[in-house]
Amino acid sequence: DAQLSARIKAQCGLSFAAVAPTLASAAEASAAAAVKPGKERWPVKTGRDSHAGDVGLAEGGRAPVIVDTTIEELRRLLRPDNMQDVGANNPEFQEKRAVPVELTIWRISGFVTAVKNEADGDLHLALQGESGDTMIAESARPDAVFLGKRNPWLPALKKVRAAIEDKQFMASLASVSLVRSTQGELVPQGSFDSSRLDAAALAAPMSAATALKSGLKFKARISARNARITGVGFFDRVHNQTGVAITNGIELHPIFDFKWLT
Repeated sequence: DAQLSARIKAQCGLSFAAVAPTLASAAEASAAAAVKPGKERWPVKTGRDSHAGDVGLAEGGRAPVIVDTTIEELRRLLRPDNMQDVGANNPEFQEKRAVPVELTIWRISGFVTAVKNEADGDLHLALQGESGDTMIAESARPDAVFLGKRNPWLPALKKVRAAIEDKQFMASLASVSLVRSTQGELVPQGSFDSSRLDAAALAAPMSAATALKSGLKFKARISARNARITGVGFFDRVHNQTGVAITNGIELHPIFDFKWLT
């Protein structure tokens, strides 16, 4: 019984009505304007900390070293002693790297299963390894406003974003229909019981490809594709992110090189 189900959902706090998103709406304009550089550990994430020049230079070498590994191995890396609480923000690491993990360039292969356009401009990729374990890789927004005008990583990060957003990836996003929840999130239409969608949402959804091109925040599952990803190790705070490595919050952030394998 649809009406009974709706009443039970409402009693459980799931009362909502998703609506059709429109680029011209005030809500969309507000969401677009909200995309701006982040704050938490932002210097480390963007390579503007004092040790960014040492990234990849293992054991005092002069040439960058790339360490091949797996998602499963990265999830076993130990956080520093004073960063053990995976859910806590650690202000002492705001501009400080966790050595040696965050000075290392790692290379993995994994299936990209979901994508999220973040409020800080990062393109968040949820990755899954052969065992089913997951972690996150982040493609930083290749824009001087987000990374700084003289950031030496900027050329590589521009190539990364172009490599991710190939024709097949954008076609996959074009097939994802987004609606806006009452919480203001852009989410796939299938995230909601269709009986709870208003007629406008069903008739005029927005594609995830359009949302990405417009710089709007959204998250969506995509058809899993295998990729080889190279990036800097980064211990993030675990706060229910899509695809997070729940054990230690390890990410590749930012991605330095990206290649679709399928």
